[in-house]
Amino acid sequence: MTTVRLIKNDGNIVGFEVSDHSGYAESGSDIVCAAVSSAVSFAETLINDSFKAGADVEVNPDKASVKLRLTKSCERCQGVLEAFERHMRAISEEYPKYIKILEVQSNA
Repeated sequence: MTTVRLIKNDGNIVGFEVSDHSGYAESGSDIVCAAVSSAVSFAETLINDSFKAGADVEVNPDKASVKLRLTKSCERCQGVLEAFERHMRAISEEYPKYIKILEVQSNA
């Protein structure tokens, strides 16, 4: 099951962590993993390449995980992260056995 951790601080999303394979289908044919991976890549590209926000990104292919964390306040990034959350929740509603969403509170 894919786990999406939305990292929040004072009601704002400051990052996310996505880990594990969904198990919907074999690697290379898994539409749930493909949808999640595409959304992660899109969010990171907007935040770091388009908005130049300089978010920290950590990718671990051995553990199938991606972490993105804002390093400074970014109003436009907040919109991207809120859209990311809505998209992940929509996938979770359609494929509840294969993806779960958790909210993690952060003080940093």
